[in-house]
Amino acid sequence: MVNKLTKKASSNERDSNQDDSITEMVDWQSLPMLLDEKQASKIAGVSVPFLRLSRCEGPRANRTTGPPFVKLNGLIRYKTEDLRKWVRNLPCREVI
Repeated sequence: MVNKLTKKASSNERDSNQDDSITEMVDWQSLPMLLDEKQASKIAGVSVPFLRLSRCEGPRANRTTGPPFVKLNGLIRYKTEDLRKWVRNLPCREVI
């Protein structure tokens, strides 16, 4: 039982480390033109709930707005170029 838990924990650590490096190593040219919300969240380094909340609430004071999206036959998709611009234009803030 302990081995299964240990393996699962180490697997989760690997996944989170891999997700962190994805944003830095994105080959934007090889991505499909439209991404679903799970793909977009991994590429942009944000959570799926963040994307959903930003779509529902729109721009709000003191909150980062989400990337532009399109609705295609009832499905939410993110254009690769829009996502790229959104990531580039995120504000840089200093932590005190």
